[in-house]
Amino acid sequence: NRRGGGVVSAPGAPEGGHAARSGAGDAPAAAHLRCATANVPTLRPGEHQQGIGLAARLQSLEMQFNEADLHLVGIQEGRFKESQRYDGVSYQIFAVAADDAGSFGVQLWLHRCLRPDVRAVLPHSTRLLEVEARLHLAQGMVQRLVAFSAHAPHLAAPHDAKAGFWDLLTTAVNAAAARSPNAKIVVLLDANA
Repeated sequence: NRRGGGVVSAPGAPEGGHAARSGAGDAPAAAHLRCATANVPTLRPGEHQQGIGLAARLQSLEMQFNEADLHLVGIQEGRFKESQRYDGVSYQIFAVAADDAGSFGVQLWLHRCLRPDVRAVLPHSTRLLEVEARLHLAQGMVQRLVAFSAHAPHLAAPHDAKAGFWDLLTTAVNAAAARSPNAKIVVLLDANA
């Protein structure tokens, strides 16, 4: 149920943004990161499910993302009950809790091959998470990254809710750019458009 993906290129990358393919288990070559976003409302266990059900779903997603060679994944509708950091087999997972009704909650997954040195985790809302990290790439390169996982209100939502989300996202991205001018900024977004 992956909605989108892309490659983020750093200065010095080959023309056209393409490099030799590296698996997600390897640090990316030429500072290329494979990114995707996924809306997965299945991560909140139902009343009848045990904790093992959630762990199995997380492991299944982790295997799929790893097999797709993804380095960064933004999750929408993660619906964890609490904000937390979760250490998976292949990914470090940072999650913002769902709202009181059990909706929303975003997550950012960083592949362990990047050896992320996380400097800040900023949960702006149940729809917006910011993570700042230093990533250790191939050939000893270190790249500063500010990544956002975001989930916009749907088109039928009240105008104030939509405007408030986009204002918050714009403010957060602009603040990150001002605070970390040498960082790559990545927004992993379900725009609900």
